[in-house]
Formats: sequence, structure tokens, C-alpha cells
Amino acid sequence: MYETRAYDNDHGDPVIVIVATGTHDVSRLAQLLNTGNSEQVRLARQVLNQVRRHNGGRAALRLLAEHGGPDLLTQVGQTPPLFDPPMADMPLPPVAGDADPAERLIKAYAGLALYDYALARRIYPGPSGGPEKTRRWALRYGQAALRYGIVLLLRELAKRDPAQANEVTNQLLNAWDDGGDEVSDWLVEWGIDAEKVIQAGYQDALTVDVYLGAATDEEHKLRAELARQDEKFGEQNHPDGTGEAFTNEFGTIIGPYLAKVHQRLCLEAADNGTLTWRHILLEEVYEALAETDPERLKAELLQVAAVAMQWRRAIDRWAARAATNAEVPAGGEKTSA
Repeated sequence: MYETRAYDNDHGDPVIVIVATGTHDVSRLAQLLNTGNSEQVRLARQVLNQVRRHNGGRAALRLLAEHGGPDLLTQVGQTPPLFDPPMADMPLPPVAGDADPAERLIKAYAGLALYDYALARRIYPGPSGGPEKTRRWALRYGQAALRYGIVLLLRELAKRDPAQANEVTNQLLNAWDDGGDEVSDWLVEWGIDAEKVIQAGYQDALTVDVYLGAATDEEHKLRAELARQDEKFGEQNHPDGTGEAFTNEFGTIIGPYLAKVHQRLCLEAADNGTLTWRHILLEEVYEALAETDPERLKAELLQVAAVAMQWRRAIDRWAARAATNAEVPAGGEKTSA
């Protein structure tokens, strides 16, 4: 339930009060604030840091994540930022309030720095790698250097003053929870337009796979499957077998025909309310099999991969709904590419 109130305070300034009560309404309000412009996102961080201090608030954020929304509970601090352990036995970083946080952060970031350096060396694209691959490598290498720098400075500080090293570490943990607002203030003091920097980051997040943040569980599993295939089969360089090469037993090219068939089946299923992920995936697959142009084929294959990942996410959402006795959809509008 939402309640609102508007009034002027003693100084004549306008005041608006919005009260959200209940798990569902709190989770919806948190998501709404978190998807706006940079000022709204700053407000969202402030609200979320307050919400997650209470059991009911954490329950609301968990509900949002379980039903397909963003994992705001993790994003605002339950798991320290810039940290997603790639190995089960990787040292875990501290959280605010832990004993000896400096030592724990040193060990955790030393392991991650080594991991990132190894990964950066493996994905180095070389002179002909193109700007996007080069940028991705540079960002990963920069992340390794950042973690190494934190380890080096904290180690030296811990040798001289362990108490101060712990104090600095806790300041880091709290600053990360606040989303780096202090950095924006510093940039403004130095004459740098912090808002432009923020907007550039938002834009890159929409257009380029910068991979600065923590990978999701499904991204880890996808990378693990790619690594498994590389280990089992080595580098694979098969013919595409698409376009004119996709024929039936009589030598007739059938790719474009099957693409149109599955486009029609997908549209009909959407119109009569029986659309399934099978319809959507097969439409994308046969559209890819009809292509001969390498760039268009790559674009279609990317859509196939994206639909497969969306299907996988939907399965997780259905499981969450089943746990709360919510209805699982049998068909509906097509929402993917």
C-alpha cells in the first residue's frame, strides 16, 4: 500500500512524503527508483541502504530478485562490490564489522588480482583484435591493477599500523556500499563534470560488454561450458552450413522457407495465446540457418544465444513462482528479439 503527503515545512519549502508498506510495494518502489537517472539512482542507494538494515526490508528485496527483478540486496552491499569469486576456495573478503578486515581484504584481493592478470593475459587480442576486444582486455587488466594496488597499499599500511589499516579497510567497505558518491564530490572539486562521467558509464553499459562488475551465476556457467568445449574439442572451425548450403535430400535450398514457416508459427502462437519458448527459439535458429552474409549470421546467432539465456532465466522465474503457488504462463506475447 502506498500513502503520500505533501506540505510546506516551517521555512516554506515544499515537502513530499511517500510511504510504501508491505513486501511487494517496497520492492516495486525500490526497483522504480533504481531504474531512473543518476540522481534517482543516488536516492535509490540511500533508500536501499536503509531498507536492507531491517529483516522485512531484506525480505522485500529478496522477493524482487526471486521474481525476475534486479538483485538489489546484493548490489547495495550484502556481497562486497567488485568481487565475485571465480573459485570455491578463493578467500572471501570482509564485510563491515569483521575482525581484522584489512588482512581479509588483502588475501581476497591478492587472489583476485592474480586471477585477473591471468585472464587478461589469455584474452589479450593483439594488434588486430579491434577496439571493443582491446577495451575489454584493458578494463580487465585495469581491474587487476586496481586490486593489486589496494593489496600493496594495505600491506604496507598494516606493517606500520594494523589498527589504521583496519580503519581504512572499513572506510573502503562503507564507501563501496554508498556507491562511490564521495568520488563524485571529489571530481566536482577538481573541476571535472561527474555527471558526464556517470552518463558515459551508463551508456557503455547499454552498448558495450565492458564486464566491469561481477558476473552472474549463468554467465559463470556459460563461460565454464565454453571452456569445457574448448578442452574437449579444441578449436573448432567447421563450415557454416547455412544459406545455400542448407538443402534437403533433393538439393533444394530450404533455409529461407523454414525461416518463414517458423516466423509464421511464432506469430500465430502469439496471436492465439499459445506462444512458447520453443516457438521463439526455433524462429531465431531458422533465421540464422537461412543467412549467408557473415555479419548478419553473427547477429542472428547472437539472438539465438540471447533467447536461450532468456529461456533459462524464465525457467528460474517459473520455479520461484511455483514455490509461491503463482501461475506459470502457458503462452503469450513475444517479448524477445
